Order: sequence, then structure tokens, then C-alpha cells
Amino acid sequence: MKYVLAFILFLFTFTAFAQVKQDTLFIHQKNIISKIDTLFDIRTKPTIEKRYFHLRENNPLNGFYKISTGKETYFVTQYTNGFEDNSVFNYIKYYDNGQLHTIKIKGNTMFGSHFLYVPKYSCEQRKFTGFYVDLVNEELKKQVRIKQKFRNKYVLWKVIFEDGNVHRVQLNRAVLNDCYD
Repeated sequence: MKYVLAFILFLFTFTAFAQVKQDTLFIHQKNIISKIDTLFDIRTKPTIEKRYFHLRENNPLNGFYKISTGKETYFVTQYTNGFEDNSVFNYIKYYDNGQLHTIKIKGNTMFGSHFLYVPKYSCEQRKFTGFYVDLVNEELKKQVRIKQKFRNKYVLWKVIFEDGNVHRVQLNRAVLNDCYD
């Protein structure tokens, strides 16, 4: 009887911990389709929303995905109900041969309807250039200079616009964990 109870307890704890841990889902980019909706509002300008679905299952993407774009290239991002989860913070990291080379930082609370795009990111560089990009049509709006500082728990980016305005972004070190091997 003790062994049966121990076995049931083992199964219960195993399934409980397995449900808490949410792993990264792997998918190839050709297995993703996007559907574009235009939402019209009489008070504001029309907005375009992209919703992403799994090609075979026709289900909206949900969770943290590692999306393969080629033989040795991929990017990682998070989706909620088919939409890129930009409500607070989202990042997209592009890899080539296992090395981080491009990063996009998105977040409606930080940037509104724009996001930061750094096409040539390197952990060793302390100063680099990036772009301020429109979220809806991914049109480059402004070129920016970024100064990077590493702290104990955070990575600080000082984003300097051409007109002299400064925007500070504080990232958790886990976002750029590729820099700390």
C-alpha cells in the first residue's frame, strides 16, 4: 500500500511540475501563416493587426517560440492568441550559426506604436546604431544611437535620437543571456 501511495504521489508531483514549466516551442517559418485585419475606429486612424497561425492546425500561436528561418538561422519571440505579445514587453532575437546578430525590442508601454531595431548587435560593443521603426507597417522612422551598459541585474540602453531626445531602456540580463556564457 505504501508503494502505491508513493507512486501516486510521484505521478502527481511530476505532472504538476511538468505543467508549470513551459518550454520553448519549435516551428519552421514556412509553417506559419499570417492573417491581416484592418480595424476601423471613428475616433482614431485605422490600425492593422497581424495574427499568426500554425499552417497545418490553423490554430493561433500561443507561447514562446523558436522559429527556424533557415539551416542555421532562427529567431525567438512570444505570441498570445496569435498576436505578438507587445502589451508590456517583447523581444525578438535573430541568430545566425548560434550567434546573436539582430534584436528587436517591442513594448506598447515603452515605445507606443514603435519599436527598437538593432540590425548589427554585438555583446562586446558599448555603442551601436539602431532604428526606431513603426510597429504597424515596419517602416523605418528614425535612426538612433544606443549606448549600452551592463549592470548586476540589468542591461541599460540609452537611446539617443537625432533631435537630441533621450530614451532610457532597462532590460533584464536574461534578455541578453547570450552575452554571458
